[in-house]
Amino acid sequence: MGRPSAPHMPTDKQIRDANASVVELHPRARIKSVGPNGIEFEYPDPKDAANDNADWSGKPFSAG
Repeated sequence: MGRPSAPHMPTDKQIRDANASVVELHPRARIKSVGPNGIEFEYPDPKDAANDNADWSGKPFSAG
């Protein structure tokens, strides 16, 4: 049986797609880091997150 492969870095397209999806939910979200385990985002002011997401209230969301 072969060795499991190491995690790979996300592609540019995956990074752009993930960023676009997250920014729709939280307009001020920014990419904090990109690595083999995925993309990490930071949200500058979590207290205002509920106001930014008012348009998404009650709507389903899937990143798949």
